[in-house]
Amino acid sequence: MSTLVLVGGTGSLSKAVLSHQKILKENGITRIRVISRCEIKQADLEQNYSGEIELQCFLGDIRNKERMEFALNNSQYVIHMAALKQIERFELDVEEGYETNIFGTKNVAKAALKNNLQSSIFVSTDKAFQPINSYGVSKLAASHLWLWFNSFQKKVKFGVCSYGNVWGSRGSVIERWREMAEEERPLPITDERMTRFFITKSDAAEFVLKSLFNNTSSMMIPNMKSIEMVKVAELINKKYGSTAGIKIIGLRDPREKIHEDLGSMNSNTAPRFTEEELNWMIDRA
Repeated sequence: MSTLVLVGGTGSLSKAVLSHQKILKENGITRIRVISRCEIKQADLEQNYSGEIELQCFLGDIRNKERMEFALNNSQYVIHMAALKQIERFELDVEEGYETNIFGTKNVAKAALKNNLQSSIFVSTDKAFQPINSYGVSKLAASHLWLWFNSFQKKVKFGVCSYGNVWGSRGSVIERWREMAEEERPLPITDERMTRFFITKSDAAEFVLKSLFNNTSSMMIPNMKSIEMVKVAELINKKYGSTAGIKIIGLRDPREKIHEDLGSMNSNTAPRFTEEELNWMIDRA
């Protein structure tokens, strides 16, 4: 009998994790504890949850060290997903962003250590590789901090999962483009050459869970496919019958990457999603 704690557990990834009941049960999970800040999202999660594994929801902020220690008490596993991640807003309030993404992550890691968990996963992002903005810097620092906890002890495993954009996640460009296409508004693209890594919510959740139960105490990256963003925009317009087209708006930041990196992978040279795969993903976003 084991308890898995999902920190920041009312987002898209967490819901996808909860849907993988088979993997969870095969690895002995009998209770899932969700910790997040929003009681409304927790109520919605509880109302729509249909899994067999017991679900508990608790309010808590990762900035609160004592609350994190309480949240992880008598648990064996944790997936830390909580973060401030709206890049434009982050740049307007960097201090607050760092308080959550870096120092909040430290609180979760120390709580995992104090409670002697078996395995702890921090969910990072491709924006942490050679970061160009404060959000990316915060995720890079948090990743290094999380892995550092392996350096002086071996009982609790600290691993980091890093991947590209999650297709159709809340607040994502795909979600915004769908809304704009329905409203017959042109879809903004910064550069027509731009490529990005994408992964479905289900695949991301499966990768994170497999990493949790086979934690290598290191940075773990899945094999990913990439997308030409112009092609995605064209397919979304076609799907929603929009004739507004595409608008090239130029780079918001001269440092903005045309192609993303994930260590040894680059979104310009990575395998591409086929049009059939993209259409399937758009239908289910």
